[in-house]
Amino acid sequence: MTKNIVIIGAGAGGGISLSQLRHALKDEDVKITLIDKIGRTDFQPSYVFLALGEKRTNDIFRDMSSLNTDRIKTVKDEVVEVDAANRVVKTTKGSYQYDYLIMSPGPKIENAALKGHEATHSVWTMEDSIRLRDSIREFKGGKILISVSTQWYKCPPVPWEMALLLDDYFKRKGMRDKVDITVAHPVSKPMEMYGPGLSNPFSAILEERNIHGIYGQMVSSVDAEKEEAVLSKGEGFKFDLAIVAPPHLPPDFIKNNDDLRSQSGWAATNLRDFRNPKYSEIFAIGDVIAPTIQIGMAGVLAHFQADTASSAIAEEIAGYPFIDYNKVAVCIIATGGSGIFSYCDLSKKMADPSTKFPECRMIGNDPLFRFAHDLYEVNFLSSIYGSR
Repeated sequence: MTKNIVIIGAGAGGGISLSQLRHALKDEDVKITLIDKIGRTDFQPSYVFLALGEKRTNDIFRDMSSLNTDRIKTVKDEVVEVDAANRVVKTTKGSYQYDYLIMSPGPKIENAALKGHEATHSVWTMEDSIRLRDSIREFKGGKILISVSTQWYKCPPVPWEMALLLDDYFKRKGMRDKVDITVAHPVSKPMEMYGPGLSNPFSAILEERNIHGIYGQMVSSVDAEKEEAVLSKGEGFKFDLAIVAPPHLPPDFIKNNDDLRSQSGWAATNLRDFRNPKYSEIFAIGDVIAPTIQIGMAGVLAHFQADTASSAIAEEIAGYPFIDYNKVAVCIIATGGSGIFSYCDLSKKMADPSTKFPECRMIGNDPLFRFAHDLYEVNFLSSIYGSR
């Protein structure tokens, strides 16, 4: 009998899950349905380069419709409900029965939840990055504020990465002396959430490049008319250009469902195989479990979670070897012509939530790492959309 697998989300978690299942179950009687509301897979770490005019949109995304085969169906639609008891995913236009479900929809990015958001820019969606690109090109100088509006947001290093990239951009334009760059963030020092192995060298780099910080605060609202951000302790910050991560919220179909929701309001899961505590045929991975497991929203984490969750399904269907969750994260943070390579071992922190920081360190800052960033973009997209 045909096994129906539904995957919600075509990003790192959903895309890699599809890729793994497609190959592991190539000889099995399975149908895979991939549902995504924007209908594409973006390499999201390259949004910053799109904003700086260094990438084109076609460089960093693939349309998921190219994945369609007799065994794979892609659906561009928004999920509105998961009926766990009856194993049905409901969208705005239809419903899909499943034997297994992988949920990796990413957060709900709600610009309108930030008062005065229309006066700010963002690099957390492709569309916002394109809009920011035009504003950076036209920028004549003044104060740039880079901040966040919720504790949880995609790609935790981005505020500092964007600051470093703008520093490099305006140096190349010969106008860095006309630009003041400030990062406001709820941590007490740069990259503090990853411990001193990253925070200390990162702080030194930012100081050397004259990038200022306001720490222990984030943007709570914006006075659009005055172009002034109100920070969480009540002080105002006048800006000429503001780049603020909009509120990242749990998708409604998770937030409003007791069967899917954890105490944090995000998706319930476990760290062995990412199954739902109530329904073993449901898996949750990626950004929607980050607040639940207290680890940041990052594509590399979703990738390894996808390896584990998809192998658990393939093990049940075809005896495929189960892949233990790889609790290691690597990240390349672009600094201009160079890139910072960082490495984290998350295992101790995941085993004991009272552990303050994961074990992270900076491997180096080198032009080769910037090249590796571009190489990974190509490899990531081809791993999902390459040989089928």
